[in-house]
Amino acid sequence: MISHLGGQFAVFLGRDLGPLLRWELHLLVLGLVALPLTRRLIPFRLDGGYPFAKALGVILPAYALWLAGSFGLGSFRPLPAWGAVALVGLCSAAVSRARPMARPLPWKAILAEELVFFAALTAWTFVRGFQPAIEGLEKFMDFGFVNAVLRGEGMPPPDMWLAGESVNYYYFGHATAAFLVALSGVPGPQGYNLMIATLFALTLGGSFSLATHLALAMPGKRGPVPRPGGVKALLSPVLRRALLAGWIAALLVTVGGNLHTFVFAYAHPALKAAGLAEGEVKSYWYPDATRYIGYNPPTNDKTIHEFPFYSFVVADLHGHVSSIPTVLTGGALTLGAFLRGVTPLRLGSMGLLLGIMYMTNAWDFPIYLALWAGALMVRGWKRWGFWKGIATGVGAGIVAGVVALGAAGPFIASFHNFSQGVFPVMARTPLTQLLVLWGDKLFYSYCFLIFLVAGLARSLSGRPWVAGLSSWWRRVPRGDLFAAGLCLGGILLITAPEVIYVKDIYGADYHRANTMFKLGYQAFILFGLASGYIVVRIVSSLQGGRRAFFAALFALVVALPLCFPDRAVMGYYNLQNDYKTLDGLAFLQERGHPGDYGAVRWLSENLQGPVPVLEADGDSYTLYGRISMATGLPTVLGWYVHEWLWHNDSQLSANRRGEVATLYNLPGSPEAAALREKYGLRYVVVGALERQRFPQMDEAGLRSLGSVVFSQDQTAIVRID
Repeated sequence: MISHLGGQFAVFLGRDLGPLLRWELHLLVLGLVALPLTRRLIPFRLDGGYPFAKALGVILPAYALWLAGSFGLGSFRPLPAWGAVALVGLCSAAVSRARPMARPLPWKAILAEELVFFAALTAWTFVRGFQPAIEGLEKFMDFGFVNAVLRGEGMPPPDMWLAGESVNYYYFGHATAAFLVALSGVPGPQGYNLMIATLFALTLGGSFSLATHLALAMPGKRGPVPRPGGVKALLSPVLRRALLAGWIAALLVTVGGNLHTFVFAYAHPALKAAGLAEGEVKSYWYPDATRYIGYNPPTNDKTIHEFPFYSFVVADLHGHVSSIPTVLTGGALTLGAFLRGVTPLRLGSMGLLLGIMYMTNAWDFPIYLALWAGALMVRGWKRWGFWKGIATGVGAGIVAGVVALGAAGPFIASFHNFSQGVFPVMARTPLTQLLVLWGDKLFYSYCFLIFLVAGLARSLSGRPWVAGLSSWWRRVPRGDLFAAGLCLGGILLITAPEVIYVKDIYGADYHRANTMFKLGYQAFILFGLASGYIVVRIVSSLQGGRRAFFAALFALVVALPLCFPDRAVMGYYNLQNDYKTLDGLAFLQERGHPGDYGAVRWLSENLQGPVPVLEADGDSYTLYGRISMATGLPTVLGWYVHEWLWHNDSQLSANRRGEVATLYNLPGSPEAAALREKYGLRYVVVGALERQRFPQMDEAGLRSLGSVVFSQDQTAIVRID
């Protein structure tokens, strides 16, 4: 296996090293541009917040470009993209010059984190090359949005599957991918896979940095925190504890799963073989870890409970994935404000990040607004008393929320909400299933909460409860409070779908699926960020045999979720196969559609702007809509169920389906002529999928509308004269 991977890695270097290095170079530049600003916003001593500088280096120019486009002043093209980078660079330099940092840059730590980032980026890029196809699940939609942003001449971008309309979805994450494609010059089909690898690397670096610096707020005999680098620093107990906490959190957030894999892939088969368990033992399929409640055993309560590594494996560039670097940066900014205080710059920046969260994955907005306000409330309470603390938290929350809504204003103005309200749930999860999904997280969270309560009990012993409580509150470390807040937030998020759900178009069997999915996803991140601190904090507070026992116990609890990566990577990618390429559209040729691949190339090279193109509509998660997806050129209708969801209007999709049928079956009719004029159609695609979708298609009539400008295999493009 190792020798095989070595040989395939050589193939990878020969085929795709150039795009990888070009992409990495641009990410490096963006990180350095945003670093002065990041140091001011996120006062992390060991690394200057460098992983978040990379995230902000992507997010802020993309936002500037999006904002300009919202007012008709810019587009996602190379020159405007570089202009946005220059603008962010000027702002970053101005902030740095206005108040220079007294502490020098920790270049050794930055270099170390850059090497780790590049290693993670390279590793996941290599893995993606074994199965790079932009096909299956939501990839058609995600790549279509990226291309629509690149095609658009303003924001919101044109809907590639509903000609004449703009995208009515949370698309800012796709805009960041489009920004990097435009900036780097890497072709979109390769850029899609590089973006997935980038999110993986940013998640690893961001969770490590945040958890490491949270651990530096841990109590104990500390002394000064040494600057990283050299033997002295590495031998420092303070730094060793912090780095251990950071790596635990980084691994659990980035590559960890839940307990489902351990229970059903390892424990149950072993118990069955020993005669200690009943039930059928099946070969383990990694997606089962995200489709458990309602599926095993089957019930009418089908749910979704995904987590980051599953997202990286299946490689959907969806909002909940694209938002991870933003929420980690927001978490780091919150931690910085919690430890060092709120400044106008931090307050405004948090508002901006919250606005970007709303445009990327709206569920994140209230979660991290609550985390921000709650953290500052606790800080104020601890420093100035209860009522001033309440006022501080509420005030900071209101200001950040107002800034967020203002920052996302153009998006909100054009977006039509497709949710239908909040309702009580119609089913609840059995406790055993909750423990399979969340048992490890709940174990160390409740261990930590018990640890804090035990400290409170000791403080109350032998004194009036008011005095004891006050004494405990003054002495409890800030790191403990922040970690407890992360745990309580996670517990609240996994409890909420047992009580309420947000209604959408999906039927009763799936009524709370999306609610559990989106809230549980962020709960997974919050629990993971707290994990390293909790493990190191509890173990370091013990002595002798108890320390050894709990160290071994926590090591086991941390190891169990790490069963998932092997099953998932081998299940999806099968690294025993040959490396393919980073070209995410090459699958069209492999699937027997070389003409479609050629048509995509021709349209991408010859058409500028969002020129409407007619192709067949079809069911979601099929090859229909492949031309508009791969080019960003709008068509009359693509995946009709998706459009039904986005616009909360089934009749709209039904009407468009009839119009597409008329355009293909009766091209010479007055009705078809009127429809071509209505949608501004200039090109018609005639391929195998169109013949399959419309058996009565008048192909001769379609060809008579103009001239055939492209023909390969079974696919032709007709330009309407």
